[in-house]
This record gives sequence, structure tokens and C-alpha cells, in this order.
Amino acid sequence: MLILSLWWRGVRPSQVAAFAISAAIPIVGLVLLNRWMSSGGSAAETLNLGTRAGFDFSLAMIAEAWRRMTDLGFYDHLWFSRWVISLWPLAAASLLILPAVRRAVRAYLSVPTVGIALALAVTLPMMLILATTIFKEKFDFVGLDRYYVPLRPLYFLLFVGPLLLITQKWARAVLLIGLCIAGSWTVQQSWERAYQRRLSADRPVTAYGERSVCFNPDAIELYDWLGEQADPSLIVISNFHDYITLETGIPALPPPGDEAALRDWIERIVEARKISQARVLFVLDPDNGYRDYFLPDPAKLIERFALTPVSDAPPSISKWVHECRSTGASASRTASASGG
Repeated sequence: MLILSLWWRGVRPSQVAAFAISAAIPIVGLVLLNRWMSSGGSAAETLNLGTRAGFDFSLAMIAEAWRRMTDLGFYDHLWFSRWVISLWPLAAASLLILPAVRRAVRAYLSVPTVGIALALAVTLPMMLILATTIFKEKFDFVGLDRYYVPLRPLYFLLFVGPLLLITQKWARAVLLIGLCIAGSWTVQQSWERAYQRRLSADRPVTAYGERSVCFNPDAIELYDWLGEQADPSLIVISNFHDYITLETGIPALPPPGDEAALRDWIERIVEARKISQARVLFVLDPDNGYRDYFLPDPAKLIERFALTPVSDAPPSISKWVHECRSTGASASRTASASGG
């Protein structure tokens, strides 16, 4: 984004290249470090981008990205509204054949905030298209609507704002009134209604303040109990490990592929923490939910690792908490042997 902005402002190519290389070095370094320290698999797997990279590009991706970026939600009940909103920037761009219009637009885009907005509106869809082209096996990034939400307000700045450069005062006044109405509609009708619906929805909330998506309806009690168990010997593995880490501060792990991988993890943790014995808890929600496509069935995990219920867990959360005794004992013996 910054490279496009610098280029637009007339910076020499050598300076742009130097900036690009300097910015890429730490990113590439982290990727190589992550690859070097990974336990195996492809580079795409270590970055959670699927099992392999590929190349699956189509022009439909560009059309889909543009459609989603310009989907402002105005008058969606009318069949032509989305067409008008999505095609208006292309129609306005045709006016650039006029020299006076080009000069005015260039001056408008030379404002730093407008230039950065343009660079953002160009680079983010490009990144989504590139990621989908290479890693489509993992995700269809172009089709994920959440990535376009921050871009949509830029529609007015980039494609409607230049109309205020018209010299006639009455025309600018009419356009300004229209922009105010559109902004008011967006805030009061679109955003405010959605916000009020979320506030009034009957959904459990965690102590952190976010919507509870797992371990319901006693997630807070589970997190409190785990917090009481926390010490260097505790290793927590869960199908919702990120939520446990967020709520408790315990560095939880996702389920391993097999017992050998689990044993390797535990041995490395025991060595790093310099503890004599590890207590391994599997905290499993029976429903993987939206993670079903890449996580194993929790019931199969209980069987695979011979998990047993935790006797001192409160009844309300006992169905989620399981202990892995055999692997923890094995890791303890390994640590003791290496210490001796």
C-alpha cells in the first residue's frame, strides 16, 4: 500500500525498491525461521494455509472482489441498486479522458489521506486474489465478506468525493446533501440496527467480554477452574485452544495428530520448563462447530489418547475436562532419565 502511495507521489524507483526489500526482509526471515523450527510438513502447512500451494486463477475472482467491495447495502430490495453502485466508479473513470478532469483528480489524489485510501483499496483486493490463487485449497479468501468491510467507507472518499471538485456551487451543495443523507442512513439504519440486534441477542458472554462460542453454558466456570489449576506443570490441549489462551493466559495447544506427536510436544515442554512431571489436560468441546473440517472428532481423541475424566473437576464442566496420564508419565520418565 505504501509502495503504491510513494510511487504516486513521484518517488524514484530505486527508493521504492529499497523500501520494499527492507520491509520484506523481516517477513521472509520469520517465514524461514518458522519453516526451520517446524516439526515437518510443507511451508504452507506451517502457516496454516493448507497442505500445498497451487495456482488457480480466474477473472471471476476480480469481479467477485469488486462486487463485494462495492456492496454498500443501499436499496438492496431493488434489483438494479447493486449494479448502479458497482458500475458507477467505472462510469466516472471514463471522464478521465478530459484533461481538466485528470488534473483535478490528480490534485485530489495527491492529498496524503486520499492517496493512502486509494492504495489500500487497490492492494487489499489484490492480496485476497493472490492468496486465493495460491492457497485456494485452504480458503476462498476472495469470498470472505469480512475482509471488505473496512474498505466500503472508502467508496465515498474515492468515487463520490471527487464530484465535489465541480466548480458550480449549487452542484456541490446538492452532492454534499446527498453524501450526508447516505452517511446518515449508513450510521442510523445499517450500523445502528445491526449493533442494537447484537446487544439484544441472548448470547453468553465471557469474562473477557466477547461472545462465548464454545463450552457453553458454563464457559466462565471452566475458564475460572483452569486458571486455578495453572502452574508450570500444566499442559492444556483443546479443540478451542485459542479461546482458552485468551481467557486464562494458559498457552494451550491444538490436538496433536497422534500419540508420538503428543509425546514429542510434552517432552520438549518438560525440558523447556525444567519440570519433573507434566499434567496433561485435554479440554474438549464435543462440538467442533465451524472447525469440523480440520479438527478430529473429540470423541475419537478421547479414545485415541485413552483419556480419563478429571475426578476433582466440578460436575458442570467435567464433561469437557479429560486427563492424559500415560503420556504425561512417559514424558516425566524421559525427563528424569535425561536429567540423570
